[in-house]
Parts: sequence; structure tokens; C-alpha cells
Amino acid sequence: MSNKITFLFFGLIIIISGFLLSGCDGSSDIIDPPTPYDYTISGALVVDNNTASVINDSTRIAVRLTRNNSALNSADVIIADDTLTYNFIPNCSTLGYTFSSNPGGTLSAGNYQLNIIDSTLFDQNISLVLPAFPTVSAYNPDSTTTYNPNNGVITFEWTSSQTVEGYIIAAVLANDTYSKVGYSAYVTSQGTSDTFPPDAFSSAGTGNIIPGDYYLYVYGFTGAPDSALSSSLLPVPLPSQLPANLDLQRIGGNIGTVVISRRVPITVIDG
Repeated sequence: MSNKITFLFFGLIIIISGFLLSGCDGSSDIIDPPTPYDYTISGALVVDNNTASVINDSTRIAVRLTRNNSALNSADVIIADDTLTYNFIPNCSTLGYTFSSNPGGTLSAGNYQLNIIDSTLFDQNISLVLPAFPTVSAYNPDSTTTYNPNNGVITFEWTSSQTVEGYIIAAVLANDTYSKVGYSAYVTSQGTSDTFPPDAFSSAGTGNIIPGDYYLYVYGFTGAPDSALSSSLLPVPLPSQLPANLDLQRIGGNIGTVVISRRVPITVIDG
């Protein structure tokens, strides 16, 4: 009898211990941590010396975020103490994070932190380097004469830009700026000169010269600015998308900066 009582006593202890460990609702207090979300960013920070008479501000930014491959529209995205808003990117049908309609001012060359906060799930700073503006220093033929593409190239020179990682030259008909058309090309050398070939002033695929008044630019860039999101922010779109430049622990993708020289004019003739 004594042994049976002892057996029942220890059995009861085991049952009570199991109940206490499992919690009142029978669930375990040992919870596996949730799987971390993965994030992707694409974006471009643009500072344009030519927009005072075109749009309200010279500093613009477009950022798109995804969380586990779904659009993230509720994050806090902050740069230079400005919280971006989630709306349509200017002149674009794409939703993303941008400055409000009038952020005011022009960001100067320097280092900036883009802070992304997704509630309590994610908080990450991404470093952006904004280079100094390049300036067109010489081009031949220039605005004092006309240019006939049948006679050769335009030589083009500019000042160097501190902290820049690369340059782009661009040409577009004066009436077509900021309309996602025109010629642009990466400068493959590390120098500060290049040439505009005749096909920079011709219709795509035909080689036919399009005469008229053009603007020429040089861009300085860092990182891998997003070509799709920046296309409506630039006088001429980027030549192509550079490879992704972010591979952090929980966020990848591509982002970068673009600064744009003051434009210079050229009149193109055919024949």
C-alpha cells in the first residue's frame, strides 16, 4: 500500500510540473524566434543645378522598399532630418518614398545617412556619398557656332568632382529635357574629358540627324543609382542600371547619388 501511495504521489508531481511548464492554456513558454524579414531597396538621390526654373527644388530622392518581396509602404525613411513621404514619384507612375512637394534647399556635397525604420522589426542606416558638382569647362564646337555631326565628334571637358565614382555625359533636345529621352553614356576612362559621337544627335536605329537646339551635361555619380526610379528626375535617363551595390545582413539592392552640371547649349544642323 505504501509503495502504491508513493507511486501515485510522484505521478501527481510529474503531472503538475508538466502543467506549470506548459502554461495555463497548455501552450509552451518556449517560443521559436520569428524568422527575420528580408528587405530590398532601390533608389537614387539627385541634385540638379538646372531645375530652379523647371521644378520647385533641386534636391530630389526616390526610394522603393520591399519586405520579403512585397512593397513596404509604412516605413519611416529619413535623410538629412527630412522624413520622406510615400506617394507617386514625380512624373512617374511608380509609388515610392520621396521628399514632400517642397523640401527646400539643396544638399551640399558630403556624407549622408538614409535611415530606414520598419516599426520594431528593422532599423538600418545606409550611407550615401554626395559628390561635388562637376562643371563643363570646354567643348568644341561650342555655343558660338553650329555643329554638323557629319563632320565629326564634339570634344567635351569638365572639372573633376571630389568623391565621385564615375561620370556620365548626356545630350538631349532642349524641349525634351526630363521626358525620359536623349543620349547618355558612361565615361569609361577616369579622366575628365570625352566626346559626343554623331549618333548622340540622331534618331535611334536610323542614324538620321535631328537638327535643333540641344543641351549637354555631365553627371557625377556614386554607388548604383536606380535607373528606373531616377529616369523622371534627370534631364536624360541613366545609360543603364549598374550592378547592385548593397549586400548587408538583412537588406540588399541598389542605391546611389547623382549630381548634374549646369547645362551648356549647342545648335545642331544637318548638312
